[in-house]
Parts: sequence; C-alpha cells; structure tokens
Amino acid sequence: MRFVTETVISIGAAGGAFLFGQVVDTPSIPGLPKLDLANLTATGILGWYAWHTASRAIPQMIRDFREESKEQREAFKEELRIERESHRDAVESLRDAMRGGQ
Repeated sequence: MRFVTETVISIGAAGGAFLFGQVVDTPSIPGLPKLDLANLTATGILGWYAWHTASRAIPQMIRDFREESKEQREAFKEELRIERESHRDAVESLRDAMRGGQ
C-alpha cells in the first residue's frame, strides 16, 4: 500500500511540475538551452522510481519469497519424513510376513 501511495504522489508531482513548466516562463541563461523544469522533475521522479525499485521493492519481494519458500520447504520435508516412516513400516511388515511364512 505504501508503494502505491508513493507512486500516486510521484505522478501527481510530475503532473504539477509539467503544469508549472507550461504556465511559468522559466528564465534561460545565455548560451545554454532554456531550462525545462517539467523534464527535470520527470527525470528526477524516474530516477527516484528506479532507485526505489532497485533498493527497496525488489529486495523486499526477494525476502518475502525466500521466507514463503522456506515455510513450504519445511512442510514438504515433514511430509517426506512421514512418507518414509510409513514406507519403512510397510517394508518391515512385509519382511516379517515373509519370515513368518517360511
């Protein structure tokens, strides 16, 4: 939920910067191109989004996946242990039946 809120705020800020750039005539420095505040803001938000995705969102998804996978692996190992025990019991009972039949 926090990520969605941050994204909505970022999109709103980008839209506001675009409108600001359309309404306000930003001064230009002689010899340099005219400053486009909307593009600078959009680039900044894009940079923040890339940083946030790489440093926060993806690592959190990986942690969550590993934790969930660990729980599933443990449950699977327990099921295998129970199967092994029941198989061993079945094999032992067959051995006992074969020994008793001789």
